[in-house]
Amino acid sequence: MKRFIVELDGQREEGWFEKIKGTLWVHWRGQTLTWEPKSSERKRSRDSDLHRGEILAPMPGKITKILKQEGESVKSGELVLVMEAMKMEYSLNSHRDGLIKKLKVSVGSQVELHQILVEVGS
Repeated sequence: MKRFIVELDGQREEGWFEKIKGTLWVHWRGQTLTWEPKSSERKRSRDSDLHRGEILAPMPGKITKILKQEGESVKSGELVLVMEAMKMEYSLNSHRDGLIKKLKVSVGSQVELHQILVEVGS
């Protein structure tokens, strides 16, 4: 990770950034922001993942908690698992109502960017 410093109204603040597989990840003021070049192909792919109910890894990291198991029901927006990446914790929620059809990771699993972690279905 690379450090940057921003000066706003005389106050210096630091943040961190990293480019991973074409996506720029920025950690600043307790938030993580991403930016990637526009690509209609990537957008179509991500939109179809949401419609299929897949929960994808937003970045490379490690699974630290799993709150739902296969066969359990889940509501849209409900927390399913937690991962750690770049010394930060990320809560991953379901994008739809349904059942956990397939849990593809376990606690301690190392995951890659956009890896399918969970499949949610009807």
